[in-house]
Amino acid sequence: MIQARILPSIETEMQQAIIASVSTKPYIWVLWLGSVLVCVGTLVALRK
Repeated sequence: MIQARILPSIETEMQQAIIASVSTKPYIWVLWLGSVLVCVGTLVALRK
């Protein structure tokens, strides 16, 4: 599939507002806990 697009100029891009959103993830601590446990498990396995 081939696509051809005409992009806006730099001046047009500079005039547009930048929109950002911030979201909170309530259970992100579970991911961090899992990462810590993997690191601890690796260290224990290397020690043995």
